Amino acid sequence: MTPTFRFAALAAGVLAVMAAAPVKAASFDCAKAGTAQEKLICATPALSKLDEAVAAAYGKILAALPEAMRTPMRDSQRDWVKYRQAACPILPKPSPDLAIQPAECLSSLYELREKALTDAQATVGPY
Repeated sequence: MTPTFRFAALAAGVLAVMAAAPVKAASFDCAKAGTAQEKLICATPALSKLDEAVAAAYGKILAALPEAMRTPMRDSQRDWVKYRQAACPILPKPSPDLAIQPAECLSSLYELREKALTDAQATVGPY
């Protein structure tokens, strides 16, 4: 077996394992990404990290809240996702002249949401 053939076989094996492994961002399965935003988040490591950070902050505050307040928090998170969709649209043919590109827009929204959730967690504290 030549070194080139061994390398090609190894590379093919690694790619097969990677393709079989589920790709995840913190809040959703990238293999099931349905919206253009979800696909962009999965394709952009920095956005995926921000998604993970927001999901972690959301999980912490949800766990700290009494049961009666969890439904409003879930509703708030769902509303934020809807807002994210509307505030950072991904157009089929984006213009390079846009003042802010979708990835930058999403990044800003994720940073603001993480800060809001983290600040809220500090206010709520453990029960």
